[in-house]
Amino acid sequence: MGGLDTEDGLDGAVAAEAAPPSPPPPDPMDPRRFGAMHAILAFLLVLFAQFAAGTVVVLVYVIAAVAGGADPGDSQAMQARLERGMIPLIIASSVATIVVTLVLVRAWAWHLVRDRSSAGLGLFAPPRRTVVLWAVLGAVLGVIFVFAAQYVQTDFRGGGPLAKVASSGGPGRVLWAVLAVFIAPPVEELLFRGLMLRGLIASWGVTAAGTIVTILFFVLHLFEAIGYWPGMIAILVLSIVTLLARLRTGSVVASTAVHAAYNATLAVAVYAT
Repeated sequence: MGGLDTEDGLDGAVAAEAAPPSPPPPDPMDPRRFGAMHAILAFLLVLFAQFAAGTVVVLVYVIAAVAGGADPGDSQAMQARLERGMIPLIIASSVATIVVTLVLVRAWAWHLVRDRSSAGLGLFAPPRRTVVLWAVLGAVLGVIFVFAAQYVQTDFRGGGPLAKVASSGGPGRVLWAVLAVFIAPPVEELLFRGLMLRGLIASWGVTAAGTIVTILFFVLHLFEAIGYWPGMIAILVLSIVTLLARLRTGSVVASTAVHAAYNATLAVAVYAT
C-alpha cells in the first residue's frame, strides 16, 4: 500500500507540474473586458470635459472684460458680460461631450461598435414601424410636458445655460433647437443607453445598470430644471422611457427616436410661444 501511495503521489506531482499555470485575474480596465468601471469613468470624464470647457470660456470672458477696463468688483456688469458668453459656453461644452464620448467608444468599446446586436452598443436600426412608434411616444411625452408648463408653476425663471439661451431668442434659440433635436439625442443615447448601460450590465446586471443610468441621466440634466418640478419630472420620465426603448428593442436608435421627438416637441412649443 505504501508503494501505491508513493506512486499516486508521484503521479499527482507530475500532473501538477504538467498542468498549465492559472491565468492571472482579469484587469478591470482591460478594454476587452468592458464593464462598470469603464462606464462610471466614462460618465466622470464627460462631466469633467464639460466643466473644463465651460471654465475655459468663462475665464476667457472674464480676462477680456478686465482687459477692456471692466471692474471685477462690479458683479452686475460682470454677470452681464458672462451672459453674452452663454452661446460659446454651450458650443464648447457640446463639442467636449461629443469628442470625449467618441474617443472613449473608440478606445474602450470598438469591438462593441462592430457588434450589431443588442449585446453590443445597440448601433443598429430596428424595423421602421418600431422607431416611429417610439418617436410618437416621445412626442406625446413632450406634449404632456408643454401642457403642464402652461398651467403648472408658470413662474419659473431659473434654469441653466441651455434654458437661458432657449428663452433669449435669436441665434441662441436656433443653436438650442439644433442641439436639442439633432445633436444631444444621438450623443447622449450613445453615452448613457449605449456605452454606460452596456458596461454596467456586464458587471452588475440589467436592473442595477438601468437604475444607475437613469439616475445619472437625471442628475446631469437636473441643473437645467432645478426648482421647477414639472421639468424635473419630465426629465425623469424621459430617462425611464428611453431606457425602456433601449431594453425592449436592443437598439439606441429607438431610444434616440424617443429623445429627439421629445426635444423636437419642446422646440416647436418654444418657437410657437
